[in-house]
Amino acid sequence: MFYIPYSVTSVIALINIYIQYPSFVLNALIIFISIRSVRPSLPRTYCLNISIMCLIGALYTICKAAFENTIFKEYSEKYNTAYVLTVSTLSIMLLQSALNLYLFQATLTILLAYIGFAKPVLYKRLSRTRLFFYSFILSHVLSWILAAGQTLEYFSQQPILKNYNRTILVIHTWARVGVLMCFFALMTGLYILTLVKLTIYAFGHTTHGSGQQSKWLILRSVLIYCTPPNVFAIVGIAGTYCTASEAMIPPTAMRLATTCYTIQYFAEQLILLRLFVTSLSALLAFADYRKALFSIIPRIIRGKGNVVQVTHVQKSDTAINNLIPVDRDEFFEKEYDRVAEERFMEEFGEFLTVPTRCIVLVPDDIDLVETILNAGPRARIDYSNISSPTVGASATIARIIEAHEEIVRNYRHDSRYNPRFERRHENLHNLLHLRVLIESFASVFIQALVEEAWNGQ
Repeated sequence: MFYIPYSVTSVIALINIYIQYPSFVLNALIIFISIRSVRPSLPRTYCLNISIMCLIGALYTICKAAFENTIFKEYSEKYNTAYVLTVSTLSIMLLQSALNLYLFQATLTILLAYIGFAKPVLYKRLSRTRLFFYSFILSHVLSWILAAGQTLEYFSQQPILKNYNRTILVIHTWARVGVLMCFFALMTGLYILTLVKLTIYAFGHTTHGSGQQSKWLILRSVLIYCTPPNVFAIVGIAGTYCTASEAMIPPTAMRLATTCYTIQYFAEQLILLRLFVTSLSALLAFADYRKALFSIIPRIIRGKGNVVQVTHVQKSDTAINNLIPVDRDEFFEKEYDRVAEERFMEEFGEFLTVPTRCIVLVPDDIDLVETILNAGPRARIDYSNISSPTVGASATIARIIEAHEEIVRNYRHDSRYNPRFERRHENLHNLLHLRVLIESFASVFIQALVEEAWNGQ
């Protein structure tokens, strides 16, 4: 008979005690970043779904540990009391459903990311439907159904369900194991296929567009993310098989029971660590989450950050002058397009003299304006400090208006079209048109005054 050393069990117990608190903070942080800083995408949808389930599980384990000897006491002389059954059911349902959800949604995410990279036309066609939404909802439903089945398997070994129909037990037990095994095999196959595809792409000599490159980065991030949790998933799948076997093997099969007990022990005791690794991998693997995290940390350390207002750009040397630090909260909006920021930083970041990760642009240079606007309809540009009333400034504003109108026209054909966005930009256009008229009139008036004064002399 194989015995687990006490040193191993004590270390695992300490991990379970202390891992639940950082797990709660980590998942709360992922949810906050997802809502506040990350634009809608496949990784964001996946991280939100996983983090919410992990957050609920972490909150439950913290409460259970805090009241272990009072409210949440599982082992009692009256084991069939209502509150004890509720505690046991919640423990299995919340934690197992989170693990099941990872397996289902990780497989779904790898599949969708692979389709987006290998078959972009098919992915675009599918994204216009509700298929993605229904797929993620179905994964939630399936994870809870399988968690309920495992709860019945657990209670079938307890006095409360000692007369549970064995035929029904065998059916739903092996159905649960079969579904989990199929998804694990599918994930493994997609993992290998994705790895091969990424290797061919990385070492190929074909020139790829920026869209294909971004899909490649997403696929690579998904692959990196799934690697650490999948190492633990191997133990979890073995534990699933042993849990099913334990519910149905006769008591005489002591050798199998002993072997399965060891595997099952590690599978159950590593649940909290698996959930923590799953959340941590999501935070570090995806680029949007890393950038959001690295932008939050300096702000926490230094306090409120600054946003740089760019009020003039010299076209001769592309240098950026007249940098005015302003309060970040005054200009930062949720709609700010981080892609525009990245493109701007890549082209002009070396000329900035004030450290920043968020730019509010007020340029006279129309080429720079178009560079930002081409990133998408959400690019934010503040015009309040544009140059003094001159014909040149008015012409620049007119070009900005045309660029905005073109963006809005293109945006109407986008699947994410929002009429409120268009109304907001229409108001902006009206104000800018009025400003063009005022500045043009002022320019002509000033020029007339200068000419009159000159002629008078």
